[in-house]
Amino acid sequence: MHYILEAFFVGIYCGILYEIFVNFITDYHILLFILGFFKHFMGYEAGLHGLFCKFGYSCQRVENSKIKTAYLDLPHLAMESVAEGFAFLTLGYLFSMISKDRLLNVFFIGIILHITTEIVGLHKKVCHRCIPDLRGPLFEPLLLAGNPGSK
Repeated sequence: MHYILEAFFVGIYCGILYEIFVNFITDYHILLFILGFFKHFMGYEAGLHGLFCKFGYSCQRVENSKIKTAYLDLPHLAMESVAEGFAFLTLGYLFSMISKDRLLNVFFIGIILHITTEIVGLHKKVCHRCIPDLRGPLFEPLLLAGNPGSK
């Protein structure tokens, strides 16, 4: 059950993003959408999805390989990021009826979304796009050519 620990770190990550974006975006609903969008998008770009492939609870149950990274093309990454933005917006609306502490709400939204996606099996779908980590000079042309998993 270390996905609960993962969820805690996701909550902290959401809180950090909140502290960054709250200085620039004053409308709370737009802020929630932007947080959800960038949580997913920046998480992928920063390599957090690759860490999930290597060490995530769901991915360890799918296949126990430590030499994997995540691959997702830009249209799918954008679509999933928009969906996460709307999930943040929906939960943020519900949480705002319970608590006025926006930072705490964002922290718990991150935790709840992570645990929910684990329970309903969405994380297993993420694990199926984990591919061998082909980083390095020998495999650089494969990475530039697109999805190395399809070669």
